[in-house]
Amino acid sequence: MSKFIKLLVIALFCGFAQTAHATWIVPERLTNQVEIETLKNVRNVFFSTKEKVLDCLKSGRSDQDCLCENEKNYAHLNQLILDMFEKYPNWGTALELRYIDGEEVKSIMPQELKRQTIFDENCISYILI
Repeated sequence: MSKFIKLLVIALFCGFAQTAHATWIVPERLTNQVEIETLKNVRNVFFSTKEKVLDCLKSGRSDQDCLCENEKNYAHLNQLILDMFEKYPNWGTALELRYIDGEEVKSIMPQELKRQTIFDENCISYILI
């Protein structure tokens, strides 16, 4: 078997194994009010920052302009996310975090938040390029 096919088989297996593993993990349902407020704050900042950037991009501006315009929002969001995972480390392995807000079930995936903190581009790096 060629090296390429071996790598492809391994990659596919890992992808299927990860998907199969994820289906067995039950979403974390939060009931503690302090935990809910923490997640609600992070979730609100996450989606409001995302909305601001999308509105900026829809207006035809470049991604660099939109990032620079929202750099403080990203820094604040990243700090909130890091603080949240430091305070509640078991949330990082959950498939999904859920809570009830009024009559709505709200949720967010920790992996989505972790990807946000990995995003290390900043306004200065775009200016220097």
